[in-house]
Amino acid sequence: MFDEKLIMILVPVVMALSEVFKRTGLPKKFIPAVNLVLGLISAIAYVDQGIKIAIFNGIVIGLASSGVYDITLKSLKKSE
Repeated sequence: MFDEKLIMILVPVVMALSEVFKRTGLPKKFIPAVNLVLGLISAIAYVDQGIKIAIFNGIVIGLASSGVYDITLKSLKKSE
């Protein structure tokens, strides 16, 4: 079963963790990959519905985190 509430909680957590990596000197081009890896790790740790569902949810979390990051970055550039 696809757990939307868990994803809504984990997406901002993954974004915050990737921001920590970015501030420690990781180049911005690696942020989407970091989001994907963190999404997979968080979903495998917190989703208890089987490994296939956890991997799928992890991919969704990672891609959603990257998408929100990109949209925010583009909107900030437009407002400048």
